[in-house]
Amino acid sequence: MTSKKPPLLLLAVVIGVRICTAQNPPTNTSTNPDTTTASPTDTAPATDTAPPATTPPRPQFFAGTITSITNDQITISRTLVGHQPDTRSFQLTPKTKMNKNNCKPNTKVTVRYQHLPEGDVALQVLVHPPSKPAIKHP
Repeated sequence: MTSKKPPLLLLAVVIGVRICTAQNPPTNTSTNPDTTTASPTDTAPATDTAPPATTPPRPQFFAGTITSITNDQITISRTLVGHQPDTRSFQLTPKTKMNKNNCKPNTKVTVRYQHLPEGDVALQVLVHPPSKPAIKHP
């Protein structure tokens, strides 16, 4: 009494194929062009002709000491070792985040800004706390 058992691998493949076809039925098995169904990508209008959206420039940072400040402009100067002093002016807008009470000449600040066609526009002015004097030991 010998019974033939199908190999386990063949059985797994057959079951796997049936599961795959059940989850992903074929979209079109007909050869008749009149009965074909259009996929959603076939009926979508072409969007390749639309111009890409321009993104605003990324914010940049500039740290230094305030040399002058007005209601619509702030000028910062910094000196790096081995370089000439660098001075930049930034436009202040109503959207600029800053504490005007702390922004005085000779105060150390970091300006977050965007370089736009109309100039460098300050987005935020961060005031650094004054440094503590070094402790001298006798």
